[in-house]
Amino acid sequence: MRRLLSKAGHLHASAVAAASQAAGLAQILLLTRDSGTGIASDAYFFLFTLSQLPIQIVLIGVAYPIILNTAGHGSPALRHIRVATPALCVLAVGIGAGWLELHHRLPSSLLALVVVCAVNGALSSVIWFTAIDAAAGGNALWLAGAALPANVGACIAIAYPWQPPAARSAAMVVGLIVGNIALYAFIRRSHSSPLHEHRPNPRVSQEDSSAPWSSGSNVWYLAKSALAYGGQNVLQALAVLLPASSVTILNIVARLTSAVPTTVVNALLPRFINTQSETPESAVRFAQMLTVAGGLVYVGAVPLAILHIVPYGPYVIIIFGWLIAANLNSVAHRVAYRFLAPGSSVWSVI
Repeated sequence: MRRLLSKAGHLHASAVAAASQAAGLAQILLLTRDSGTGIASDAYFFLFTLSQLPIQIVLIGVAYPIILNTAGHGSPALRHIRVATPALCVLAVGIGAGWLELHHRLPSSLLALVVVCAVNGALSSVIWFTAIDAAAGGNALWLAGAALPANVGACIAIAYPWQPPAARSAAMVVGLIVGNIALYAFIRRSHSSPLHEHRPNPRVSQEDSSAPWSSGSNVWYLAKSALAYGGQNVLQALAVLLPASSVTILNIVARLTSAVPTTVVNALLPRFINTQSETPESAVRFAQMLTVAGGLVYVGAVPLAILHIVPYGPYVIIIFGWLIAANLNSVAHRVAYRFLAPGSSVWSVI
């Protein structure tokens, strides 16, 4: 089995990322089949998203730029982040559960869901720390496949039509936990684990560990990521006040529209932007190719939508435009993380 996993590690990161997204979408279909959407699915999406919020804000928003610019040398903040993030994931789920209870959207049948979401969030944070560390070194595979075992485990767990819906949601999160445990066990046993890699950095020599990286840099990135990712969760919290199924619908739409940008970010960008990158030229060329390819598709889609050849034409135009913009935004953010001063993020915060 281990030999099989090792061979799988050589698969193209793009295929792994696409498989992860496909498995993620499959679990949505399995979760909402038969009984559809309701309070249980709302609670799952709300709590799961909150469990990932510290990962997005602290790991992706703060730890990743630190590793990208210092290769992990001379940064005590990384040690604190690595320990604190799992606890923050558990805390976020607890706050979310309190919000649901306050608005009478957390019956006793969903208490098990709260517990497993908290456990899964803590495990996920450990996996994602490994993934961003590898991505900063140019290895895209770990980031591309960080969620794949968990998503597959979730699909297997709810292949059986559990009833009631609360039991189905809890069973799916248990599948996520099993997948994350399996991946973490493989990482710990693998001699090639990116957790233990020490990469040279052209901008930070290993002899001089006093990198030009201050706590002020961390504050800039924390403010930027907190506003970006936190704003999305404010919308989710407000959706709890709407009729049942509102949170579920909001999350399904978000996952469908983010599948392509997520694949690009996780599978391709680490190759162009990593600790060994001395100039942003390769990322800029990639952005230009992305613009041309996306522009051609967009130009071709517009007349089809106008002539009503494609169903829901206006929505197709909007979604295609959003996808192109989202991918270019992802490239710009990675370039900024690597080559611009942390204070430059003030423009995106404003």
